[in-house]
Amino acid sequence: MTRVVRPENRPAKRTERLISAYDAGCQLARNLRSRIDEAKAREVARQQGYFERDEINCFVAALRNHCSG
Repeated sequence: MTRVVRPENRPAKRTERLISAYDAGCQLARNLRSRIDEAKAREVARQQGYFERDEINCFVAALRNHCSG
C-alpha cells in the first residue's frame, strides 16, 4: 500500500489526494465483510472528506477492486 506523508503546513496536491482516496478505499475494503453498493461507497467517501469527483471515483475503484469476490 502506498502512503503519502506530507508536512501539515503544505496543502495536498491533487495526485496526493487521489492516492489518499484510493488508500482510504483499500482500508475500508479490508475491514468490510461484504460488498458495498456504489451509492453507499460514494456517501462514505464524502464522509471521509473526499468531495471532488476524481477523489470519489478513486475511493470507489479501490472498493470495487478489493471487494470483487
